Amino acid sequence: MSSTPHLIKEATQTLGAGVHGQVPPTPLGLRQQALETALSKWKDEQRRRVAAKAVVAVLGDWTLSTADKLRLLGLSRSSRGQLSGYASGEKPLRPTEDAWRRASGLIAIDRNLRVFAPRNPDWRNAWVHSAVRGLDGECPIEIMLTDGIAGIDRIRRYTAAMIHR
Repeated sequence: MSSTPHLIKEATQTLGAGVHGQVPPTPLGLRQQALETALSKWKDEQRRRVAAKAVVAVLGDWTLSTADKLRLLGLSRSSRGQLSGYASGEKPLRPTEDAWRRASGLIAIDRNLRVFAPRNPDWRNAWVHSAVRGLDGECPIEIMLTDGIAGIDRIRRYTAAMIHR
């Protein structure tokens, strides 16, 4: 867990606009030109390796099952072997908009929680599993698992609002 902050910082620089809490990583909230720029950078294999390593570290910090990690990354159960390749930085994430949106959203959520509670890793990592009043008592991880990219984006926006209150 100690290397996760370094990975998040590196991935934030790698992923660009989608990771910053103020700009949603969706075509509706991100100017088309900025989206195209971020996606063109996403084609770079090394950037996708850095993001893969960071997002798997985040999911590890959140103590998720392998099945839940795969669902959040938009991967099938038969892709479970990919996780170790991602964690080591040997395998890059797919060069798709779907993979970019998932990775940038999950990393942004973790980054926002780190800004909100910098000295409380136990709280940050438990928060995703807790019922949250501002989310109508729903659990952030369940929202993300149930709603996919839309759920990840909802939680990213919520955590961004937490740090901008």
